Amino acid sequence: MKAKEIIKKIFYALGSYQLALILIGFVLCLLFISIAIPQKGFFTLSEISLWEKENPGIGFIANLLDFYNIFQSYLFLSIVALLAVNILLCTIIKIIPLQNILKLKGSQRIRVYGFITVHISLLVLLTATFISSGYKMTGSLVLTENQSFIDEEKNYQYLAKGALRKKEHSGIMIRQKKIDSYYQEGKYHVRTDSYFEIIDKNNVATRAISKINDPYVFDDYAFTIIEVGYSPEIMIYDTVNQRQMANAFVALKTSNISNYRSYSDYLDLDFLKKRLNISVMPAHKEENGKIIKTGENIVNPIMFVEIEDNKGSRKKLGYIKLGEKIKIGSYDLYFMNLRRWNSFTIIDDPGYVLAAWALYIFVIGLMIRYFPDIKSWYKVENS
Repeated sequence: MKAKEIIKKIFYALGSYQLALILIGFVLCLLFISIAIPQKGFFTLSEISLWEKENPGIGFIANLLDFYNIFQSYLFLSIVALLAVNILLCTIIKIIPLQNILKLKGSQRIRVYGFITVHISLLVLLTATFISSGYKMTGSLVLTENQSFIDEEKNYQYLAKGALRKKEHSGIMIRQKKIDSYYQEGKYHVRTDSYFEIIDKNNVATRAISKINDPYVFDDYAFTIIEVGYSPEIMIYDTVNQRQMANAFVALKTSNISNYRSYSDYLDLDFLKKRLNISVMPAHKEENGKIIKTGENIVNPIMFVEIEDNKGSRKKLGYIKLGEKIKIGSYDLYFMNLRRWNSFTIIDDPGYVLAAWALYIFVIGLMIRYFPDIKSWYKVENS
């Protein structure tokens, strides 16, 4: 067989519909795998490590093939590249042969031009997908008011990066300032403004403000608020040995059920040998011996504490007002302060703009393709 014939067969095989179906099937398989295996953009590294220990066989394969970051892996990039080549060759070979286009006139040629434009948009979209999957970075972090964060890989809560990304972390510092949340009628969340500073390597500070659905962009990184909540400062003191055992702000999880927001979480403390369950109300009142939440702004906060043993049985320790303490055996637990926290996503996506252009080109292609048919849509037939 001549080399020319071999090249022709390869050319037609790469542009075949069969290859397109196989590649789409592979993408669907990767989608199902991503559902079964925890992904780096949604789970912390410690959670992934725990899953890997519980599933050692699958974990080894997943780690080897980079299935923990499947849509930014070399495997997915190869499929996207092959799919782009397939669409290009399929368009050239079977859909729009040049000699056939030249024979067409009027509306028929316009339809083909529209079809070509749609296929160009698909190629642009696949190119954008390749760039985003290969070079994108998505990180997540939680910052309490007056807390700082340094842009290093180990400091992120969640982090996913493309296989081709070689760009080092910038090392910038983010210093969280004030967080203002606004509520209608005291309970319907309408807006959050997060004020923070970005300090670069040259120690130059840039003041920034980010809002929900309104990201702040700095050096190609988009900072977007995802969620807000409260962080009580807790100090635990050992009264026997006369020493401080813990002192930190704890970002409590936010739950929202029927516009009632609650803030709670637990702490596993080795020295207590029990789990400490904590919940907080930023504002409250006492009515008929009950504690009732009255708002979302920090007015007169109160914290509820209970302990839980290894068997799951709980014991209520009671409520603590700001500045007060409660006894846990030989330890004193102090409610020192209450501040707001917010969680950010930090995204650097070099393929985003190209994907937007692909959408515009696609719409233009559809308009060109169906422009000659508009008259027939409104044609009135004589009865």
